Amino acid sequence: MSDFEADGFYDDDWSECGELSWNEFDWERYLRVQDEGLHRYLAIYESVLTHPRRIDEVARQLGWGEWEGHEIDLQDEAADTEAKQGDDATAAPTVTLPPVVLAKTTPAEAAKAAPSVAASLPSAVLSVTVPQPAPLRSTGEPSHQFGSDFEVYTLHKNPVYVATRALYLRLRRNWELLAASPESIPLKIALPYLSSLHAGETHALQAIQAVEFGDYAMSVCLFKRALAALNQSLGLLAKADTEAAKNYAESMRISLFDLREIWLRVSQDSREEFNYWLHDDEP
Repeated sequence: MSDFEADGFYDDDWSECGELSWNEFDWERYLRVQDEGLHRYLAIYESVLTHPRRIDEVARQLGWGEWEGHEIDLQDEAADTEAKQGDDATAAPTVTLPPVVLAKTTPAEAAKAAPSVAASLPSAVLSVTVPQPAPLRSTGEPSHQFGSDFEVYTLHKNPVYVATRALYLRLRRNWELLAASPESIPLKIALPYLSSLHAGETHALQAIQAVEFGDYAMSVCLFKRALAALNQSLGLLAKADTEAAKNYAESMRISLFDLREIWLRVSQDSREEFNYWLHDDEP
């Protein structure tokens, strides 16, 4: 998929992997590593916040430019066009996306959309650190039986899943820290905004899981629901009437736009995949 490859293992891909036998300790350690991955994503995201193609840059730095052996082009559009000169391949048909306007952010706009909020938020809000959990104790070695060159894949490693959870973590964590001072957030939007974040994340994660199972049409429907919840979040931020809430809106709105772009990309790819299989089944 473009910039984000959402596919996991299908059909008989697991048949050559041997037998996996992990206990609770093994899976808890695995899940902690995946949790740390969310903080790594956020740390890189904050460092490239003014980049014109920041979500692609984060993917590049995390090594998502090559996923399951498929190279993903993360260069800018000009370089991509130059590389394709002389290519006689027929252009892919236009795919109709859900009726949501995709915001294109220039470097200047991105910088303007992410001003410092140190005056209204705690200084720790925008600092991203990887938590150090208490060490786990085990009486033996991990019980998996895969070869040393095999890496276990679960939904937690899906790039779209990681990006979605990380960006929602950024949005939710900063709002909760701001809510520590009741006078900073208008009561009329405090809980409705958190509820809209929860709805958007829930629908998006269900859509990503549908893609993993190959239910492309369902994934498009679920992404539409996620986009509707995201638009509700944007609408609620527009009602912010305190200085602190306005600063939050200016700083965090950029992440909502990035989530929208990611989902629209995957929705487009899901439509293409669905149309491919639909036409492939025709006599």
